[in-house]
Amino acid sequence: MSPNYNVGDVIFVHIEDSDTINEGDVITFNPSADSEAYLTHRVTEKIENYEGTGVTCFRTKGDANNSEDSFLIDEEKVIGKVVFGIPKLGYIIRFAQLRWYYIAAITVMIIAFIYLLKRYFKAEDENGGQETEAAEGAGEVSSEKTD
Repeated sequence: MSPNYNVGDVIFVHIEDSDTINEGDVITFNPSADSEAYLTHRVTEKIENYEGTGVTCFRTKGDANNSEDSFLIDEEKVIGKVVFGIPKLGYIIRFAQLRWYYIAAITVMIIAFIYLLKRYFKAEDENGGQETEAAEGAGEVSSEKTD
């Protein structure tokens, strides 16, 4: 579907009735009952009451393809209409799925780093407050000695 959607993009599909899908809409469908694969193509023709069966069918074409698909998609195979897509998000999701242990280790390290930073700055604030009190006390003592 490039240039609109590329490999690695995540697309969001709104479940729709075939009545609301028209030519030019981008739809996601399952082309085969034997597979869990989904395709996303643009509707080039909407055929209502296909051969008197009462079924609405769609002729589709991928934007990057030179010709229309050789098969028709009946309304039962249509998942819905594409609403929008987020470029390259699929790569991040796939990385997290396949390498979850990297994500877990990085998360633990970030949490430990933040914890140590908080402890460091808390200790610095406590020490800084004591030093100023000691300096004020020393100033009072020195002023008593000069009198």
